[in-house]
Amino acid sequence: MRIKKGFTLSETMIAMGIVGVIVAITVPMVVNHFQKQTKVLMLEKTYKELSDKLELFKNERPYNSIPTFTKAEIYSFLYNEFKRKNTTDVFSIFTKGFASSYKSLNGTTGSYAQEVGRFKLFWGITTKSGSSLYIVPTEEEIEYESECTDSRVSSCSIKPKNDIKSVKLADVYLDVNGKKGPNIGGRDMFKMGIYGDYTVRPVAIVEADDEGKVKDNLTICRESPLGDGCFALILNDDWKMNY
Repeated sequence: MRIKKGFTLSETMIAMGIVGVIVAITVPMVVNHFQKQTKVLMLEKTYKELSDKLELFKNERPYNSIPTFTKAEIYSFLYNEFKRKNTTDVFSIFTKGFASSYKSLNGTTGSYAQEVGRFKLFWGITTKSGSSLYIVPTEEEIEYESECTDSRVSSCSIKPKNDIKSVKLADVYLDVNGKKGPNIGGRDMFKMGIYGDYTVRPVAIVEADDEGKVKDNLTICRESPLGDGCFALILNDDWKMNY
């Protein structure tokens, strides 16, 4: 006579408990990874769109003109290159397309108003994909000098004294999903720069701690509610959010 054997109730409960523990550990990790990569894809899409439109803006400028990106030029760039239907699509108040405050990865809270001044109004836009851009001109200038081949004025030309690629024309604040959460620097909020060659690149940040030791991008990224240093980390990791 053959005796049928099976799992006892206690064995089944133990097995289910083990499975539950594994699920509880792995599912949040998978969800977190998916959310990170979704944000990175949105960041990459907006970054490439902005880069392409800046290239068009550059090509539309007079040949060999001095690189500038004034408040008026930023408005024209956002309105014309992003094909807005009316002037209200370009906004001057930061909070129209952004949350009123953001948290850093280490939990501190900050806002745009705290960083660049509550009463300074510049220009922003919400793209068709739902990302919000806010562009703020800097006070950095490209220095020029005249170079002449002889004593005639007509032989002189104006050339930059410094590398225009290193001069930051504007700061860009980018929330890849607008006012939607999580509103955390380095997750959906990032800061980058537009430089003299009209390229979008990570902002070179030099900060020191209380002991005078220079902070690296990872430390700055974790401390910044607006995502300083985080864009550089993502680019260096081949468009992955590994922090």
